[in-house]
Amino acid sequence: MVSEGEVFPVPSAWAKRAHMDAAGYEAAVAQVEADPEAYWRKVASRLDWITPPTQIKDTSFHKHPFHIRWYADG
Repeated sequence: MVSEGEVFPVPSAWAKRAHMDAAGYEAAVAQVEADPEAYWRKVASRLDWITPPTQIKDTSFHKHPFHIRWYADG
């Protein structure tokens, strides 16, 4: 069982190939907390879309209508 807060070292070969480091992760967290819509719109722009999405997130956690939709019109 892994205890909460336990940190495992990343092998250096993996770290060299990583797409994000600790500083990049912290910056992403700050961006998503400040403006989640803009952050996920930027993430979506990394994909090739036939029709780029204009609606990023559409959620309802009510019993009726319950739905979770990301990039629904893309």
